[in-house]
Amino acid sequence: MIKTINIPDDITTGIMPIVHSDRRSSARKQCIGLLWIFFAAFVGFSLIGSMAFAVMYGIEQNRRMNNQTITVDNNSNLCLTRYCVKAASSLLESIDEAIDPCENFYEFVCGMQLKNTKIPNDANSQDIFVTLETRLQDAIIDLLTLSTSNNTNKPEAIFNAQRLFASCVNETAIVADSVDVLLSFVNTELGGWPILKGSTWDDTTFNFSQLLLKLAEYGSDVIYIAGTQIDDRNSSIQAILIGQSDLGLLDRSYYVNESDVTKAYRQFIRNFALAFATDRSMINHDVNAIFNFEKRSPW
Repeated sequence: MIKTINIPDDITTGIMPIVHSDRRSSARKQCIGLLWIFFAAFVGFSLIGSMAFAVMYGIEQNRRMNNQTITVDNNSNLCLTRYCVKAASSLLESIDEAIDPCENFYEFVCGMQLKNTKIPNDANSQDIFVTLETRLQDAIIDLLTLSTSNNTNKPEAIFNAQRLFASCVNETAIVADSVDVLLSFVNTELGGWPILKGSTWDDTTFNFSQLLLKLAEYGSDVIYIAGTQIDDRNSSIQAILIGQSDLGLLDRSYYVNESDVTKAYRQFIRNFALAFATDRSMINHDVNAIFNFEKRSPW
């Protein structure tokens, strides 16, 4: 038996709005989700496009800067010779543009040179002056090794320098002459070397001032340096320059404490003396005396 239940109108009207409201809420959420996905995709593509544009713009600007031509007024004092351009390029290579010059001017000016410069194994320091001196020495060697017979218009001083250099690098002749030539020079020109004479050394015939002058004639400055240079206040005249010379170990800090460097230095002097001395009785004493003299020196 089927019973019929009569539902009041007020209940029916209360149920229908509830079912209709759930459907509208679900559709709204789906719409918002689709809009959010679209918005996120739009932002993502815009960001990627902006980054790509920035990269392309940077590449184009860099290309333009590299290919740009500098126009200079004929009345300008700007130096554009290859030497000036090379000097400017060297300065730019030393600058570290990542450093704010107002925060650390030294790092800004010299930062890249400090990062890129390598100290050779045979040197205790490296700077622009050493680099320039090395280049100069290489250029001089190239000049001295040129053939002396191809050009008869060269000054006699160049020929003499080339012959002297050739004799210095002629190892065959040096070995054939042995040490006799060197010892003869030390004994006759320099007045002898005490460490080689041992107990037979006679200091009454030794003139220290004359030795320093003779060494200076051969370009070896000991204890002091004397010479001339262009006057800083007047470039048309020469000024007398007097100053201290270098120590055997170049830097005073090496003499402060005993180290492998100081031991190796004394051993080098000892080995050199042993190779030439006939009387070896005073070598160890003289080696220590030489080292202590340099250690006590005021410069």
